[in-house]
Amino acid sequence: MKNIIYSFILFLFALNKIGAINDTLFVYYLENYPYSYTEKKMVKGLEIEIINEYINWVKNDGVNLIPIYKSFDEFDKLYEAVKKGKSNVIGLGSVTINTERIKDISFSPPYLKNVSILISDGRIPTMKSKSEVSTAFTNPCAITLKNSTYEKYLLDIKKHFISQLNITYTNSEFNIIDSVANNKNVFGYCDILSYWTYTKTHKDKFIKIQKIFTFDHDNLGFIVPKISTHEQELSEFFESGFGFIATKKYHQILEEYLSYEVLESVKVD
Repeated sequence: MKNIIYSFILFLFALNKIGAINDTLFVYYLENYPYSYTEKKMVKGLEIEIINEYINWVKNDGVNLIPIYKSFDEFDKLYEAVKKGKSNVIGLGSVTINTERIKDISFSPPYLKNVSILISDGRIPTMKSKSEVSTAFTNPCAITLKNSTYEKYLLDIKKHFISQLNITYTNSEFNIIDSVANNKNVFGYCDILSYWTYTKTHKDKFIKIQKIFTFDHDNLGFIVPKISTHEQELSEFFESGFGFIATKKYHQILEEYLSYEVLESVKVD
């Protein structure tokens, strides 16, 4: 009997030495520096780094996740792909956590704060009250991403202040910023990290933040299908113990991709 027990213990030990269960993780990501992006055929970004930490964390529990990355250049396409995805899909797209989206997909706990800013050409006067937006532009036009939080904010401006507002659509935040930078009558929302990135590489452009319209109470989370097998695991990764956001590694990742001027605004406390 002792030999049987001893043999069973050796068998369990051998399984552990051989390695954990292998499983595939499909990582769908939106091309959007510094969150997730492809550079010289390498997938990089702060979201990618956090997911890699998640993969390492799961490995300690005996599951070896093999990531397969797929890039998207439009938010809508990423969102729909995750919504209709299999149970082993995680989406990275700087997605704002809100109750409307929870009807379609599930979220991880927050990994970053989202500061949404309204930007205009630098020649537009700084608005002291929201009502001033109705007279600030000669022929006002807003540009945004379809089905985004930014679109929601702009529709609210249209409803309350500029009924004739023309809203056009693009597929990236950088297109929003670039359109604003090159047309005095165009304005739109973007997140503070995209604004920071753009202004670093376009120092000749004068783009103003209209602070009266800033939203800084939203959070970003990774998204998974309703049938996900990773929702609970992601929750434990971010929230068990002090949680991943309390670790030195979390802060190192942010410091690698962000400067102090924006890091303090977006890190989760």
